[in-house]
Amino acid sequence: MRKTISIFLLLLSLSSFAQTISGTLLDEQSHPLSFVNVANAKAQVGSYSDDAGRFSIDISGLKESDEIQFSHLGYVDIKMTVKQLSEQKDPIRLKAKNYSLHEVVVGPGDAKNLLMDALSHISDNYPAEFTNNHILFKDYSVITGERNHYYNFDFNMYIPSYLAKDSPRIYTIDHKHEMYEKKGTLFRAQIKPTMLLKLMYPERLFDEKMMKEHDFQMATTSATIDGEEYNVIEFTRRPQKGDHSITAKGHVYINKNDKGIRFIDVHVYNEKSSRFFLVAKMDTLNINAKVAYIKVDGKYMLDYISQTTYASGKFFGKSQNLAFTSTARVIDRQAHLKMNEIVMKTEVDDIFTNEKPKDIKELKAEPDMK
Repeated sequence: MRKTISIFLLLLSLSSFAQTISGTLLDEQSHPLSFVNVANAKAQVGSYSDDAGRFSIDISGLKESDEIQFSHLGYVDIKMTVKQLSEQKDPIRLKAKNYSLHEVVVGPGDAKNLLMDALSHISDNYPAEFTNNHILFKDYSVITGERNHYYNFDFNMYIPSYLAKDSPRIYTIDHKHEMYEKKGTLFRAQIKPTMLLKLMYPERLFDEKMMKEHDFQMATTSATIDGEEYNVIEFTRRPQKGDHSITAKGHVYINKNDKGIRFIDVHVYNEKSSRFFLVAKMDTLNINAKVAYIKVDGKYMLDYISQTTYASGKFFGKSQNLAFTSTARVIDRQAHLKMNEIVMKTEVDDIFTNEKPKDIKELKAEPDMK
């Protein structure tokens, strides 16, 4: 009897294991794609890829012919049957959308004017009261194959509004965190969660300096997100004095109806080898950053921020391959808070200031960012 039960439990565990499919999502340059939506609309099941491009989806109850869709703003959707996905051995690569600029008939100043108009509607489209954002933050680097540092924070962020005049007023309280660093390292990124989140305001991203250094043009007028129509503006940074090799290109998705900014992406890269800080000569530099908002009760609230840097070159004369990534995802949010509901603490910044990180060798596992 005991043997029968053991066999039954073994079969049950094997059956449960078979109900989940996992994989990795990359772009055309083999960089991991985070926050890709992985879903089966029919069964209303889905998940997101994490900051390393890994995904896992429950296929319980699905047929081999049912389709799983991979979708991400700025990329061409991919559909695969459960059977195809289960047989897939290699990473899945998403192709960037190629917008047909010549098909859009607009005046030369229309794109920039559309963006300026959207920025002028910030007070209409973003919460003017306190909001509570429950956030998972992760920041780490890998240099020449070894992890250099790893920070993971689970915290609450309270902000009065998305208006520029209120943006410095951020209150945070930490629930759980992990901080590890490699001892003796000469080079590491230390991005605080609150530092990254201050960039989430659209008007801070498109400040006066950026508006002068970038060219704007229409990419398309027919993007559909969640059933609503969006204009897509493409912006390109002109190389400036002192950094002639650095180029940037990105997109802004603007709701045609309410002028709300839903999604911003930017790709920064160098077109030739460049020297930085005297001790570093970069042969390649690729920075991919994304800021996404989600509509809640008619207002645009932060969904996630993702920034990843890939680079190779020489540091202090030694060849190095670098990868830095920072992600902040809102897993729960609450709007319309009153002053007496706010916790006015800055524990996250205090931790970075006062706490000594543990040795990276003590890191056992990485928390899931999904």
